[in-house]
Amino acid sequence: LLGSDLSSDVNTMIQQCKMKGEAHEALHKWLSPILSQSNQLKSVADTAAARKIFDNVARRINAYVQKFSNKIQTVDVRKLAMPRPMLAILEGLDNLPSDTALFVYHKRIPVFLLPELKERKFDYRIKEISDGQVHLLIFKS
Repeated sequence: LLGSDLSSDVNTMIQQCKMKGEAHEALHKWLSPILSQSNQLKSVADTAAARKIFDNVARRINAYVQKFSNKIQTVDVRKLAMPRPMLAILEGLDNLPSDTALFVYHKRIPVFLLPELKERKFDYRIKEISDGQVHLLIFKS
């Protein structure tokens, strides 16, 4: 099950990728071993072997997170009344270095923000965690 979930998530990332050029190639080069290992994880029956594959994937992901950990700014708008969440996000983006992403904790998908992001040439990824909990990652496209 874990291997199937991991494969599905990596395939979704690949399908939604809008990157181009060197950054695109670097990301796909990084994802390729994870996809291969997730496929191995789907078919392995031995718990020790599965743990080894899982640990390798976890190390690779943690290294990636560490590499970019200083290039993500965070804003939590969950407790703000409308329209303050959108204003806080746009203000954060106005001050965001071009090589940095903005990670947003929100309570809903900000549908009125999305066209504004497109107009300002930002891309985004949305993950609905649970009812009342949404994560957004916003970055320059």
